[in-house]
Amino acid sequence: MSKKQNRPLNIIDFTLLADNVMIEPISAASVQGLVKPDTYDDKPEFGLVVKVGNGKMVENGTVVPLQMKPGDHVYFGKYSSIKVRSDGKDYLIIRDYDIMAVKPCE
Repeated sequence: MSKKQNRPLNIIDFTLLADNVMIEPISAASVQGLVKPDTYDDKPEFGLVVKVGNGKMVENGTVVPLQMKPGDHVYFGKYSSIKVRSDGKDYLIIRDYDIMAVKPCE
């Protein structure tokens, strides 16, 4: 076996498929202008896009690229993601249609 085959799997090394997006979560407290009632249970989340899939295939076979790219900030529903851990860091994988807003990196 080669060294490459013995190396442990790391989610960062995977290629995302279709309309999946990998996000590094960030604290809502660090987002200026956010106001939400304390009683609001379904708290949205914010994050930094780390990786994106190649896009969503539509009925005619065309692949439509995603509207976000690595480095963008996104706003999404709390319960719409899958949590993964890699090298001691938490990431979320989410479908692009569950992302409500994007702020492109500058």
